[in-house]
Amino acid sequence: MTNPLEPLMADIIGRIERGVPPWRQPWASGGEPSLPRRADGEPFSGSNAWLLAFVGAERGYASPYWFTFRQALSLEAPVRK
Repeated sequence: MTNPLEPLMADIIGRIERGVPPWRQPWASGGEPSLPRRADGEPFSGSNAWLLAFVGAERGYASPYWFTFRQALSLEAPVRK
């Protein structure tokens, strides 16, 4: 099994090697990364907060909320495996 962070870390390393540090790059969505929040509204802390904020901004996510698959299903949110 591979580490789920490997693709993200490879992207960050690739950007640094190309001379485009992700922490200095304007975000594709045009906005600043937002403070990521758990399903219950509590903010993430530590490295999870930074990683989720980076991924959310890079992918243009409008919502700061992060859910597990089961949490999304319990809210009847549309999800794909």
